[in-house]
Amino acid sequence: MRLLQQRQVILFVNITYDCAANTIDRVIDVFPPHQQQQIRIQLSSVLVSIVSQQLLPNFDKSGRVAAFETLHVNQAIRNLIRENKTHQIKLNNSNKS
Repeated sequence: MRLLQQRQVILFVNITYDCAANTIDRVIDVFPPHQQQQIRIQLSSVLVSIVSQQLLPNFDKSGRVAAFETLHVNQAIRNLIRENKTHQIKLNNSNKS
């Protein structure tokens, strides 16, 4: 993570989760519990956007279509990540139009 703070990096991670908030939690959960707060702080300072993808049945049930959620990280989202309140990100985003 220190490398991410020192350089501009585009990082693509393929994690299957239904929303951006769960993706953030999954990335943090990879680390041991005693490191997770430090990872939250570092991740919140370098994260720019998260794109989550989910495949849903299409209208006639003959296939699937991709549904995307894009989360652009702002100061409010950074604070929620840092304070371990990612469960509030869904509420935070749903209140905005």
